[in-house]
Amino acid sequence: GGASEKPDAPFSGVFAEEGDAHFGRSYVTGLLWALESLAWSDDYLVRVCGILANLAAVDPGGHWANRPASSLTSILLPWYPQTAAEANKRHAAVKSIVCVHPNVAWKLLLALLPKYHSTSGNTCRPKWQFFIPEDWRGGVTNSDQRSDEAFYANLALEQAGIDPVRLVELLEYYFMLHPKFSNFSVALLDRLQSDEVLKLPQEQRFKIWVALTTKITNHRKYADGDAWAVPEDALQELEAVAERLRPIDPEVCHKRLFSRNDFDLYDEKGNWEAQRSHILERRIQALREILDLGGFSQLKVFWRSVESAHEVGNAYGADSESENDDKILPDIMVSEIDADKQFVKSYIWSRFNTNGWGWVDGIDRSTWSTTIKAEFFSSLPFVNEVWGRVTEELADNESAYWVRARAYPDREHLERIDYAIDHLIDNDRSDAAIDCLWHEKLSGGVFSGLGLRALEAFKDSNQVKEYSIGTLFNQLQQDETVDDERLAAMEFKFLDLLNRYGNSQPRTLYRHLAERPEFYCEVIRTIYRSKLKIEEEQEGRPHIDHTKEKYVQHAYVLLR
Repeated sequence: GGASEKPDAPFSGVFAEEGDAHFGRSYVTGLLWALESLAWSDDYLVRVCGILANLAAVDPGGHWANRPASSLTSILLPWYPQTAAEANKRHAAVKSIVCVHPNVAWKLLLALLPKYHSTSGNTCRPKWQFFIPEDWRGGVTNSDQRSDEAFYANLALEQAGIDPVRLVELLEYYFMLHPKFSNFSVALLDRLQSDEVLKLPQEQRFKIWVALTTKITNHRKYADGDAWAVPEDALQELEAVAERLRPIDPEVCHKRLFSRNDFDLYDEKGNWEAQRSHILERRIQALREILDLGGFSQLKVFWRSVESAHEVGNAYGADSESENDDKILPDIMVSEIDADKQFVKSYIWSRFNTNGWGWVDGIDRSTWSTTIKAEFFSSLPFVNEVWGRVTEELADNESAYWVRARAYPDREHLERIDYAIDHLIDNDRSDAAIDCLWHEKLSGGVFSGLGLRALEAFKDSNQVKEYSIGTLFNQLQQDETVDDERLAAMEFKFLDLLNRYGNSQPRTLYRHLAERPEFYCEVIRTIYRSKLKIEEEQEGRPHIDHTKEKYVQHAYVLLR
């Protein structure tokens, strides 16, 4: 046990893994099985749980689900304990872990609390030791399970203290513990409105307030489902606590409106357009309050502090009363802060959607650098009207736009999409070009020409999107006008992808194997080279030729 507490000790090598979860092995598995066997004993349970906690504290993680923390949970799980030890011994084991490894204990306590859906496998049982009494029966009664859960919930609340993060985690279980066996819900509510919590800084109270507000909203929104239906008076009780925790300062309380998950802000299911419109109005009003409080500098502090600066830019750009283009364009565009980049891109998009091309042409860009102009145009829709302005304003520096353009074609405005695809390919954006080919309104010859060019120019630095590439191959293989040799070469280049996923196959190569004896023989010679040929290659090539290696591997895969 002591050795396992030292991550740099030789014992830590027990966590080493070889291969993947299907064909490899993990050295820790045998140790965990041994400890799980010992855990069936009433005499050894506390010591075994202590050792597993030591291991969990230094566990680096890995591919295998069989981890020390998982073994702990399986042994102690209230609805299916994997030990013959009585409840008081199990509780003593957990309390000892709390003292030695509080962080491990916290995760364990959360794992032992009730869930709407939970599964567990059998732990390893002793084969020769008589740790399990002959009259022992697996499983527990409902009352035993509820009592166990109540004990762990109260212990978790004790460990949470006034930590906002931990209190938020415990909120998930507010309606889950049976009131007959536990006063957890009452105790948690008392903790949330205690003087210690109410005196926390607004930023810390904000986390609890958001979690409470979201929980109340979701219980009402999904009240037609058994998992969410609770008495309305219980929700009103939570609302009263939430109101006490609500931050006073607008720049804190309005952060909830600009989270990454808009769905938590919806009050009902359905009627999405109206709800989105309502949320946008609330956001605009919130930003006006912040501007009244401290002007544009306060707004900048705000968008840098929220989860989604993107939504701040979208709302600020949609506000017809905001006239701050001069403060944003181009000053904010040169910022290296990620939140500023999110804000300004969404601001430009929103201003364009609200005011159209007249707004774009009304901005004086004469003093802007090429990079800033390219950033501006890349924030606008990916349409012909933008490409014309790019040619006019960037001239010989058009590539500055094409390397950063957000290539999301508008299905209703696909004029000159072949022009855009061509430029994407020329600027090493073959992955984006292939995505655009999905939206093609092109003749067969133009489509196949651009498709082959995109595949031929595809580099290791491009993003591999299996489905879109596979779909492109399917379309090219059905086109009788496609250059057969070029298509076969591309099937060989992407052979790993075509063979790995079921949505496409290297059909041209299969046909060549069947119809062209010289090609078949070339594949055979490539894979099964003579000893003399290999020696000749090694003499003329002292270093490993990875390109040749990959070619041989592809030939083998194809023939197989």
